[in-house]
Amino acid sequence: MQLNNASHAVAFLQTMRVSAVLATVGGADKVERLRQVLETLDQLDEVCEIVLVWQGEPDSPLIPNGHKGLRVILSGTKALSHARNVGAKFATSEWLWFLDDDTVPIGADYLKRAATYLVTHGCQFATANVRTVGTITVATRTKQTFFYDDPRSARLLWEPGLLIPRNIFLQFRFDEHLGVGCLHGSSEGYDLGIRLIAAGIRGFRHVDLELDHPPLVLSQAFGNRIAFYSFGEALVMIRYRLYGRYVILLAKTIAKMIVNAARLRRREAVWNVIKLWALLLGPLLRPEPPFVIGALPRERRLVEAPELSGTP
Repeated sequence: MQLNNASHAVAFLQTMRVSAVLATVGGADKVERLRQVLETLDQLDEVCEIVLVWQGEPDSPLIPNGHKGLRVILSGTKALSHARNVGAKFATSEWLWFLDDDTVPIGADYLKRAATYLVTHGCQFATANVRTVGTITVATRTKQTFFYDDPRSARLLWEPGLLIPRNIFLQFRFDEHLGVGCLHGSSEGYDLGIRLIAAGIRGFRHVDLELDHPPLVLSQAFGNRIAFYSFGEALVMIRYRLYGRYVILLAKTIAKMIVNAARLRRREAVWNVIKLWALLLGPLLRPEPPFVIGALPRERRLVEAPELSGTP
C-alpha cells in the first residue's frame, strides 16, 4: 500500500481498520497479562477484530471471551511464527498488527500516531519501541526513530508491534523454521525484515510507538533461551551473507566473556560462553519445523450457539 498520494493518505487516516493478531499457549500464568492486553485493544477504535491463536488445550476454561471482535483460532502447533502466520490467514482487515500475549500498547492513540507516521514518512510498515521496567529487558529500547532501508538495520526488527498491510505480509510471512517453538528460536523478524527490504518495502521503528513488556525472569532455563535465540540470530546472518555483522557479534561476545570472567561474574560469563558456542553452531544446524505439530488450525465454534458458526 502506497501512502504518498495526499488524498489516499487522508482517507487512510480516517478509515484505517486493523486486525490485532496474537498467540498464547494458554497457561494459567498468562491469563492476567493477556486480559490486560485484550482490554487495551478493546479501547482502540481502529481495532475491528482480535484474532487470538490459542495454542493450549482446545477445551480450556481459560480461553477468553467478551472482547471486541474476538475470534479464537485453535492450533495444536506450539510455535510463534506458525501462529502469527495462521492469525494473518484468518484475519479480515486490510492491516495486521502483531502483538504478543504480554505486550500492552502504550496510549489510546497508538494506532492514530502510527498511521500519521506511516503517511509522514511514506512507509509501508511500522514496528514498535520496547518499554520494560526490570533488571533483564526483552529488547533494547531505542532513543531515536530509525528506518528499515538496509539489510543490516533489520536486526532490530522486533516482531511484536509490527503493523503491516495484510496483502504485503501474506506475500512474505514469517519463516516457520525460525522463532519460539523451533530449534532456531529467534530472528524470524530479522529474516522477514531483510526480505521486505530486499523487495523495496520500507518501514521504521518509531521511538514514540511503545509496547510495555514485562522483564525477563531468571530461571534455570535462561541459558537454554540464550542458546536457542543465538542459533537463530547466527543462522540468519550467515543465510544472508552478513559476515561482517556476524564477526562483530562474535567479537563482542568473546570480549564480554573475558571481562565478566575477569570480574568474577560467573553467571554472566557462563551466559557468554553459551552464546558463543551457539553462535558458532547455529549456522551449522539444519533449520527444522516446529517441535510440536498438532491439528490443523480452526476457528472455535460459538459455545452459546454452535449452529451459528457455520462449520462442523
